[in-house]
Amino acid sequence: MSLSINKLGKILKKKDWIIKKTFSVSGMCVYIEILHIDSGKTIFIYIPSKYDIETTENYEDYKLHYLEVNEEGNITSDYAEDNEEKYTEIEIDHTEQIRNRKNIENYLTDNYRCPISLKEISKKDIQQIKEIFRQLKRLKYCVENIPYKICILYKCYFCVIRRDNTFDFYSIENLTIDDKRKFIMVTDLETVYEEINILHNNSESSYNGILNVLEKNQEKNIKNIKKMIEYKNNFILLSSQFKNRKQKMFKQLDKLKYLLDVCNKIESRLQHKILNIEEKFSNKNNLTDDMRKNNIIFNSKKQLHNIRDSKIEIIKALFTVNSNIENLFLRIDQLCFDNIVMFSTIMRNFDELTKI
Repeated sequence: MSLSINKLGKILKKKDWIIKKTFSVSGMCVYIEILHIDSGKTIFIYIPSKYDIETTENYEDYKLHYLEVNEEGNITSDYAEDNEEKYTEIEIDHTEQIRNRKNIENYLTDNYRCPISLKEISKKDIQQIKEIFRQLKRLKYCVENIPYKICILYKCYFCVIRRDNTFDFYSIENLTIDDKRKFIMVTDLETVYEEINILHNNSESSYNGILNVLEKNQEKNIKNIKKMIEYKNNFILLSSQFKNRKQKMFKQLDKLKYLLDVCNKIESRLQHKILNIEEKFSNKNNLTDDMRKNNIIFNSKKQLHNIRDSKIEIIKALFTVNSNIENLFLRIDQLCFDNIVMFSTIMRNFDELTKI
């Protein structure tokens, strides 16, 4: 459906809105920034791809380049280079295959997903985009049931929650905003037409609602941070308890090793005793000596059997204690390391808070 941006501008102007700038892909408007002249508030209008609104020289236009961000918030760093050619290949009016698709809008939206090379993006910017992604994932729950979504602008990056509560990330060509994050409400063109008379009130209510959510969560987060800081005393106590546990385990281990050593010595003595008895009575063939020899060997073997049973139990206990020691050491190492990483991040974040 072909629409004129000038016609849209006239409709908006009647309700005290003016178009500030447009954001486009291949000459077609994807987002339009509008300003309410009485309040000074701005919002973005998302233009679904089924509406063909071309850019015009009457308004500043900035090209958007899609950034591919996965579900973990990571950015693919190696993209195809010849993306302009991909845009020019889209021929909506003459492709039978496209006309026959059930969901044309989704197909056309996918045509915007031609990622650019991110080799020039700094590590700091990539980290910031990851953080914005995580922030949008949290904030989407505030707006998932209303037609007003959130866009966060940072430098030349345009990060937005879509109508279906998924996310789009773009870089804006030839536009650099400062490194302060800014969030703006976004609604789609159809909602603008349906709610034109209450667009300002609804967008303002949504904006204030987001601020209230951020404020409440800030208070909760500060309380949680305070609890975490207070927990350091418990951590010191835990450290002392772990030290005592390790000492007890090593004492238990030493005791078991001692018992095993005793059993080994007794076993060795019994084995030698049996050999000596057999050697001693080897030249004696009378019945009395045979009975005496067999009795001594029987009792010695019985003791040997009992000692070996004891050794098996001691070795089992050794395995258990060793396993507990190994698990304790590895778990403490892992958790302490993770805590150091987290506390290091917390300290850096505290430092960032002082710079805001």
